[in-house]
Amino acid sequence: MSNVRSRSIAFMTGIVLALAASSAMAQYINDPSMVEAKGKKERAAQEAWVMLPPKMKMCMDQALAMSQMTFATVIKQKLTPYDPRFSTQIQRCQTITAREPQMNFPCTIDENGRPVQTMCDEVYAQLGGRQPVPLTFQQYIGAHLHAREVDIIQMESPAARDARLGDQRPYR
Repeated sequence: MSNVRSRSIAFMTGIVLALAASSAMAQYINDPSMVEAKGKKERAAQEAWVMLPPKMKMCMDQALAMSQMTFATVIKQKLTPYDPRFSTQIQRCQTITAREPQMNFPCTIDENGRPVQTMCDEVYAQLGGRQPVPLTFQQYIGAHLHAREVDIIQMESPAARDARLGDQRPYR
């Protein structure tokens, strides 16, 4: 009989402790100061991500996606770009966004084995094939993050090419 009684007392003690713990947890979760603190940390995380330069945000968006994350999920977890878990992605994106392509500058191109003075633009490009393939910045980020061979190259600007070849093109 004492064995049954001690089990009953242990069971009742467990229920009382569980109720007390759940009551304390509910109080913690519903405490306005805790909700406010949680909200402040989320807002701080959101502000930190918003403050990144636009191209850095675009790069980090793709880097996060490669890890099945989004800005919304990391903000909800109150994580900022300065969290050490993002250091590798931040460094890669800093490398990718460090250099802005120059536009409309004098250059020399090779036209059928002879040098031609013209105007060039730098463009993002994927290398590795016979000819570099021009990319948008977003494509450049993706290719770079996926370890494809990319670079910023110079190409004759479309306006300079049109001006230079305008007289040489056959009439249509």
